[in-house]
Amino acid sequence: MSIKASEISDLIKARIVKFEGATEARNVGTVVSVTDGIVRIHGLADVRYG
Repeated sequence: MSIKASEISDLIKARIVKFEGATEARNVGTVVSVTDGIVRIHGLADVRYG
């Protein structure tokens, strides 16, 4: 039994349409600058390196 690529595509499309992902913003800040791998931010009190 072989599955056609169109059948797989249809199954994936159906799952994407039914997907109900919930999003939640926890911390919001602003990137001030990015230079040589160093990022300066404003507004994130809980930010950590690593």
